Amino acid sequence: MAYEMNDPVLLKTKGIETNIIRFRDYGVDFYADTLFTTEDMIKNHPDVVKKFVKASFRGWDYAIKNLTEAVEEVLKVNPNLNREAQLGYLQSSIPIINKDERLGISNKDVWESMQKELLIQKIMKESIDVDKSFTNDFLK
Repeated sequence: MAYEMNDPVLLKTKGIETNIIRFRDYGVDFYADTLFTTEDMIKNHPDVVKKFVKASFRGWDYAIKNLTEAVEEVLKVNPNLNREAQLGYLQSSIPIINKDERLGISNKDVWESMQKELLIQKIMKESIDVDKSFTNDFLK
């Protein structure tokens, strides 16, 4: 198992073509990278949460609109990385990042689907109210 936006890109830079079998094509739709915090932080410091979310998504939006510049910034931090691979990673990530109505939006159906699969796999022992596990409020 591998991330579809990383390993196939890296293999392609080495001249190796791959076939990708995506879990979501078979009904397993999960969110991977998410922002999270505690209820305490939301209750006591909503301004900090809102600013963090806003800054995070402004960064993603800028990177998506300025791919080459974003990759150059990454290479400044780690010049040993492969430029072509980094650009490929970012390009491959865009459809996944922008899969819902807009950048960062969480869809209740996806959270419910994730929970159902985690229960089936016995990773979760009991269900929770998914409405209490995520919010899109800080994206407004």
